Amino acid sequence: MPDESAPLHVSIHGQTAFLTLDRPKALNAIDLALADALDQTLTRCETDPAITRVVLAGSTPRAFCAGGDLRALHKRLMAEGPDATAGQFGRVYDLFARIAHFRIPVIAVMDGIAMGGGIGLGGHATHRIVTERSALAMPEVLIGLTPDAGGSWLLACAPGFAGLRLALTGGRMNGAQAVANGFADHLVDSPMLPALISALEHGKTVQEALLACENARPEAQTPEPEAVDAVYAAPDLTGVLDRLRNHSAAWAREDLAEIEGASPLALRVTFAAWHRVRALGADCAEGFDRALAWERTMIAGLLHHPDFAEGVRARVIDKDRAPKWQWASSDAVPDALVASILGAT
Repeated sequence: MPDESAPLHVSIHGQTAFLTLDRPKALNAIDLALADALDQTLTRCETDPAITRVVLAGSTPRAFCAGGDLRALHKRLMAEGPDATAGQFGRVYDLFARIAHFRIPVIAVMDGIAMGGGIGLGGHATHRIVTERSALAMPEVLIGLTPDAGGSWLLACAPGFAGLRLALTGGRMNGAQAVANGFADHLVDSPMLPALISALEHGKTVQEALLACENARPEAQTPEPEAVDAVYAAPDLTGVLDRLRNHSAAWAREDLAEIEGASPLALRVTFAAWHRVRALGADCAEGFDRALAWERTMIAGLLHHPDFAEGVRARVIDKDRAPKWQWASSDAVPDALVASILGAT
C-alpha cells in the first residue's frame, strides 16, 4: 500500500514516471523531506533504462509548488543560525540543478501557484506547461531575499526589462504571461489536463499530447513592453523609483507600492544581480550554472541580516504585512554591503 502521508507519490506508466508533489496543506512547498524524496526518486528514474521521461505535477489545482517551506526555514534560522539555513537552501539548489541537467526529459505541469522554489522545480524542466490557473512569481524581495532557485537566470533572459520589473515587484504572471516571459513553453486549459496526462500515460510524445490540448490563443500584455522598458532601463534603483513616481499609469503606481513595501537591502542586491546575470547573454550555455552559483552566495549573505526573518514574520507567521526592515530606504543601504553580498564575479 502507498504511504498516504508521503510528500511525494510516484507511479509508472509504460516508460513514463509520474512524480506528484503531495503537501496540499502547505501548497506543496518544498521542505527537506520532499527534496530528499525527489532526489532519491530522480536517481531511480535516471538509472532505470526502462524510464525515458519524468512528469512533475502537484496534487492540488491550487498549487504546483508555492516555493520553499518558509516556516521551516525561519524556525531553522532562529534555532541554528544563518549558516545552517544556507546549507538547507544549498541542498535544494542541488535538486534544481539536477532537474535542469537531467539525463532524460522532464515535463513540468505548473498548474496553480508556482513561486520561488516552485520555479526551481518546474522552470528549468525540458517541457514547461502552464494553465489559466497558473500564477508564477519570484517574490523573494518581499521577504528580504533575492530571486533564487535559478530564477535569476529566467528573469535575466525575459524580453526587455520585464524580468527586472518582476524581480523588483515580485509580480505574478498568469499562464500566458509566463510563456511570453520565457518561464513556460505551453499553455493548456485546465479542463484539458486529464486528457494531456492520459495521452502521456499511453506513451504519446509531448508534442502529440499537446496537439489536441494546447491553447495557442495570444493574450495582450499589459502594460506595453515599451512602457515597462522606459521605466526600468534607469541606470540605478533610485532612477527606477523616480520614474515610477513621475508616471501617471495605474500599473506604475501599483509597481511603486510593491517595491516600496519590499526589503531595501534585497532590492539593491536584486537590481545589481539582474544586471550581472543579464550581461551573460541569454544564449550562454553556462549561464544557469553561473547564476545559481551567484544565488548561493547572495542568499548566504542575506541570511546574515535580519530582513529575511522579519519578512517571513510579517508575511507568513504574524501576517501583519508590516515588516520593519533594517534600512529605511534603498538609498540608505551602504554600497559596500551590497558589493559584499553579491560576492566576486
